[in-house]
Amino acid sequence: MWRNDLEVDVEDWIRSVEVEAPTVEEAIDRALEQLGRSRDEVEVEVISEPRKKLFGGQPARVRVREKFRSKEEGFRRIVQHIFDLMKIPVPFQLDTSDGDFRILIEPGHDAGMVIGKYGQTADALEHILWKIAKSQFDHKGRVFIEVGGYRERQQEKLRRHIQQSIRYVLDTGRWVALEPLTVDQVRMAVGMILKHPGLHYNIIGQGLYRTVVITPSKVNRTIEVEERI
Repeated sequence: MWRNDLEVDVEDWIRSVEVEAPTVEEAIDRALEQLGRSRDEVEVEVISEPRKKLFGGQPARVRVREKFRSKEEGFRRIVQHIFDLMKIPVPFQLDTSDGDFRILIEPGHDAGMVIGKYGQTADALEHILWKIAKSQFDHKGRVFIEVGGYRERQQEKLRRHIQQSIRYVLDTGRWVALEPLTVDQVRMAVGMILKHPGLHYNIIGQGLYRTVVITPSKVNRTIEVEERI
């Protein structure tokens, strides 16, 4: 299912039918009836034209595939498919009002499966879905999973942690390595650090999680991570 660094083959998740009929138009009409779609909501591939032969002839054969009405519909279907594969039976809504894809999930017994331990499942899902949205739908914004205010609470907790780490470096002159952060969390940490001219930062690692090292400005080099607060 996954290929080329988390790109996804959306074709696997689009309904399609192959239909035979005396004419191409009749075959298309039968396919549309089976899919419950109109002509402008599908893509049609004519596999073979009808041929008249002395004994019986050959019917027309077409393959008809659904088209997503919008990138939002396509993304919503992919999210649902991934949840089904993970056996996560949670309903969700997709909010796109601010240009981002926000997957809104009401808190409940199964919602914790989306969050995972320390939020790691939600972090990984956001990263995967952002890759898909970017590669398949040319989505320019971000992807967020929000479960009953969980992200807001974690964000505020992280903000306090970063502020405490900044204060520690300013007071002691020693460096501190923050816990591994997602890309969005790194942006937040860097924004907070830049408000203090007496501080410098290094970002170590790549992939889903990065480590931000906060140092006094005079220490302007990448250092080995040994201490975390």
